[in-house]
Amino acid sequence: ELHAMDIAFITAKQKLLKADASGVSLHDHLSMTLSKIIAEDPQDALAMFEQISLAVKQQHVVPRKEYLPTMPEPAPASLVAKRDVLRAKPELPEDADFPNVVEENAFFEQAGHSLLRDESYLLRAAMAKLTAEKALKTIRFFGKILGTEADYYVLEGAYAEDPEAEEGAPAPDPKAVPQEESGSGCNKFKYWVCNELGEAWVELPAAQPAAIVASRAIKKHFTGKLDAPVVVHPPFPGSERDYLRAQIARILHSTYVAPGGMFSFDEDSDAEPKPIAPTEEWEAPAPEDMLDPAAWVHYYSTILKVGRVSKPPKEEEEEGEEAEEAEEADQLLNDLTSDPLILEGDDTPVPAWSVRKAGAGRYAVAFAVSNAWPGALAFASTKPSVKFANLYIGYGLENTGKSFTPLPMPEIASEPLDVAEEEDTPLDAENEVLKQLEEKRMVEEADAEEGGEDE
Repeated sequence: ELHAMDIAFITAKQKLLKADASGVSLHDHLSMTLSKIIAEDPQDALAMFEQISLAVKQQHVVPRKEYLPTMPEPAPASLVAKRDVLRAKPELPEDADFPNVVEENAFFEQAGHSLLRDESYLLRAAMAKLTAEKALKTIRFFGKILGTEADYYVLEGAYAEDPEAEEGAPAPDPKAVPQEESGSGCNKFKYWVCNELGEAWVELPAAQPAAIVASRAIKKHFTGKLDAPVVVHPPFPGSERDYLRAQIARILHSTYVAPGGMFSFDEDSDAEPKPIAPTEEWEAPAPEDMLDPAAWVHYYSTILKVGRVSKPPKEEEEEGEEAEEAEEADQLLNDLTSDPLILEGDDTPVPAWSVRKAGAGRYAVAFAVSNAWPGALAFASTKPSVKFANLYIGYGLENTGKSFTPLPMPEIASEPLDVAEEEDTPLDAENEVLKQLEEKRMVEEADAEEGGEDE
């Protein structure tokens, strides 16, 4: 049997040998502390005991993982792309018409409808990179079209020299209305899009009349994916990239405006229709004088019902066929009061355009805001120099004034009529027909032989 002294000794030793979370016990710590004192032999061991004990304790401290230094995670690819765009210094073509998008964005900011300032700087760098890579003659920031999953930044421009058409392109449908040639009508400009500034720009295809016509009959939000199918009724001929291109054409020809009198028809030109050119000796009005829709004009013609700005080539008309009366484009340089009113749900007429002013004095800015295409606006400033620009930031949907009602589905086809069963031909009649065919063949062969002997 153990004595009380032995039990007390065993209990005390167990307490000394009990290890903590780092695996070190008090017995081990005291042993190592005493070993360190003996090995180093300090002059005043008692006075330095606490320091020696702390030094021994720190040797056994296991740092927590969250406090350990870790390697930084690599930057996201989108951030790296933005950084590379900002660092790049592309050389722009000498004759390139490159706008000051940062300054224009500052004007639109006064109307409360613009990009973020950081976006405008990044946008300028991305536009400069594309201009240098593609050798563009003109470029402009069309706007930003919002989507459900991603947004589209849209650039508008023109090549100094059009690139050659890609081989293997599908042949156009001969029955469809032909698209307008590059550099004219709805295809006057090329368009490039991307979801994030810094990504590669993707060039959109040419605007197709069939896509423009179909887009007028539907209302569908963009997803932000160019290859996404457009599942609607009536069916849309193409993917989202074709739908996006059609809506861009409609927005441009409906909302791109300029101060009235700044442009006029070039009467000296022999071209038809007459092109427009800057008016010589034009005096810009003050912003206060532009607070009327009549002080603004459309810069582009309307798109006809067939999905083109110009009339499609005429087909040869048959004799006695009456020619249909062709539709005329009637919007070029017309003031904004000529646009049709928007009828709200209770048939309340709303003007297609609103005008407003920001600022005061010589630095005031006039704005024209579209109610037909929410998100489209233009500004005009006369001091210190004459400037105007257009921008679109929206969902790419037209405001018709009333709730959208899709076209009804086609009627379900009725059951076909029962087909009457014909009676079988009697065997004697069938044999008689075969006999006549055989006799006819024999006569033809005999005539052919007689003709050969006569020669």
